[in-house]
Amino acid sequence: MSEKQFFILKDEPASDGSVVLSGSEFHHMTRVGRMNCGDTVYLLDGLGTTFKGVIMELRKDSALIDITERFREDEMPRFDIAIGVIKAQRMDMAVEKVTELGVSGIIPLISSRSVWKGDDVKKRQKRDRLERKVAAACKQSGRAFFPEVHPLTSFDSLIEMASRYDTVLLADDEGESPDIDIDLSHSVLGIVGPEGGFSESERDALLQAGAYTVWLSRKRLRTETASICLAFLVRRMTAVERK
Repeated sequence: MSEKQFFILKDEPASDGSVVLSGSEFHHMTRVGRMNCGDTVYLLDGLGTTFKGVIMELRKDSALIDITERFREDEMPRFDIAIGVIKAQRMDMAVEKVTELGVSGIIPLISSRSVWKGDDVKKRQKRDRLERKVAAACKQSGRAFFPEVHPLTSFDSLIEMASRYDTVLLADDEGESPDIDIDLSHSVLGIVGPEGGFSESERDALLQAGAYTVWLSRKRLRTETASICLAFLVRRMTAVERK
């Protein structure tokens, strides 16, 4: 097959260089990908390594794969993005795209204007759903580092977390030009508000926590669009600094 097929590897290869793929990944390989013995596959461990292998044997509910090569993906400086919780399908899109763009972590944020009603069970279900979206995006893009999906996070908790980062960027209609001179070589936290943005008191709290405001567009952007723009901006600037 000419197009690379990526699957998730949950266990390290055996000492003889073989891997047994089973469960949903095996189902996707055989039923969706329609792969057969002799086909080349790529396995992602989520920790930065991609394994190239050949399907040696197809069993009833598993496949035996011989690992022929392994590749280590360069790890970029840490960049987490907090996204104000929005409606499910649009949140899914934001998470998928920022994953493809290389964020290190995703923080679903509950602020005063977030679209969220739910108990602890629903919070766990929401996180599980987003983790599945991350896995699918990594398989689609061939990304070997899987970003961490944080639990749904309150605004007050986000303010506490901000002090752990070297740089905090807030997507803001009144922000600075996106080409401002900021050191992105260390840890970065990007923040995008929900529909309607942050309240005035929340915005003030973020500025007091040391956030730089960044202007992304002349037009008002949806949360998912702003998340994608901010992720692209940071990763592009990071890549330039690493050249």
